[in-house]
Amino acid sequence: MPLLRRPAARPPRSALVVGLLLLTLVLAGVLAYQAQDAARSHREAAESALRDYATFAGSEYAARVKGLLGEQVAYEALWPVMSSYDTLPFPSLDLLKTARKKALHAAVPVEAHFALDPESGDLRVVGDSIPARVRHWIVHSLAGHARRQYDPDWELGTAFTGQGTDRRMVFYTVKTDRRDGSAAIFGLTLDTRWLRGLFRKAWNGGPLLPRDLTRGLPNDSLVLVEVLADGGELFCSRHAYDPVLGAEVSLPPALGPVTVRTTLRKQAAGMLIIGGLPRDRLPLLLGLLFLTTSLIIAAIFQLRREYELARLRSEFVSSVSHELRTPLAQIRMFGETLLLGRVRSEQERQRSLEIIDQEARRLSHLVDNVLRYSRAERQKSRVDLCDVEVVPLVRQVVEAFTPLAAASATTLVVEAEEGVVARVDPEALRQVLLNLLDNAVKYGPRGQTVTVGAGCAGGWLWLRVEDEGPGIPPRERERVWEAFWRLERESASAVAGTGIGLAVVREIVTLHGGRTRVEDSPAGGARFVVEIPGARREPVAPAVMEEANFGEEVA
Repeated sequence: MPLLRRPAARPPRSALVVGLLLLTLVLAGVLAYQAQDAARSHREAAESALRDYATFAGSEYAARVKGLLGEQVAYEALWPVMSSYDTLPFPSLDLLKTARKKALHAAVPVEAHFALDPESGDLRVVGDSIPARVRHWIVHSLAGHARRQYDPDWELGTAFTGQGTDRRMVFYTVKTDRRDGSAAIFGLTLDTRWLRGLFRKAWNGGPLLPRDLTRGLPNDSLVLVEVLADGGELFCSRHAYDPVLGAEVSLPPALGPVTVRTTLRKQAAGMLIIGGLPRDRLPLLLGLLFLTTSLIIAAIFQLRREYELARLRSEFVSSVSHELRTPLAQIRMFGETLLLGRVRSEQERQRSLEIIDQEARRLSHLVDNVLRYSRAERQKSRVDLCDVEVVPLVRQVVEAFTPLAAASATTLVVEAEEGVVARVDPEALRQVLLNLLDNAVKYGPRGQTVTVGAGCAGGWLWLRVEDEGPGIPPRERERVWEAFWRLERESASAVAGTGIGLAVVREIVTLHGGRTRVEDSPAGGARFVVEIPGARREPVAPAVMEEANFGEEVA
């Protein structure tokens, strides 16, 4: 009965284990998601706390800027014109000159003081000349800005105008004549480049975060600040605003559209919150999940492989039992015939003895293969190397295999180079040749010629066995050396076998440090080649060719 690779029903226990492994994978995925969600929540809470600290730092800095910009600059420079009047002093220049003297006394670098009649557009200026673009904006746009932005309850308003070197900050106040309700706008202009020093003064005015938490470190080590007005930058400690750890604080509307953006440096996170800013756990969790998935997939494949090996071993036992039963039955039958004296002639008696010898050889060969494979499975195979003359050994093996080849009328031909000596294990090499011959006879056609060759080349012993069978497809030539593996065309045939013969060949050759391969034979079949190192040629005699033709199969 041949060894067939038919799919068998998977045991319920195997399906249960696979199901448990897949369930473990699902649970690992759920745990990874929960861990990532917890880590994300933790990080979001930490980032929220840090943004609160950034808001605190921004509010502190904005308060300092408000104090310096509003109280020490605008109020000092505009105080003379911010008083209440029953009758507006406009268009007198005396008041503007007084305001300018006050600004100079307060060390405020006011560029110019001005007074504007919003009805007529009449502009009076005291101080340095105002750039043409700024003057044009004051005359044509300041009144509209005051109507839109200025609150009557405010004491002053702020606007920004111009670009680049013409960019100016305008402080102004709107005064109304109590007698006739007429209005006038008094103001001053400042070069925004001067403001950088003022913002730097606020930056260096002390820690922006609680000292107890920051251990007295300077602001540069903890916070990054940027001041913006109408989209333009007025001051920046460092260009590194990060909305994740940052916050925006606006100055009072009376000081114009000025925004303070603060960002905490990541180094400050460890001082402000316990444990610092949590690291992103997603790469680690994805790596662990991938590792878990890989291990579970490997376990499933290993389980599948174990199941396949168990099935193959079961089929192997069945095949070996069948292989053993056939020669034993033959030996027993012809032995009983001889024992009971049922032979009718001397020719029948001789024929019975030949069959008993043939089946005994087959049985011995099968047992040797099983024992050799069993030792290889337990990794206890070894070889005893010694110098051996190869040609006599090849002849002995061919002679010993002659009765088995006779059953299929196979012709055995030996082509060997005389004088080849190799360092091998003679019994192991005998097993290699017997297995290759058995394979060639078993899968070749009836009446074929099998050629056994031996020789030496480059210090390597080569042995080859050629048959006239159908050959082996190139894509399958490596797999034929695997245990229990057979070609599909052979699995469907009635050829019996244990499936370990060629696996034993490769195991023995590997122990010798050699190599095996399969190639096309000139006769149209397959050529199995074995190469073993450690060979030499002694005084060479002419090549010898021997032929043994056993004719028709013996019944």
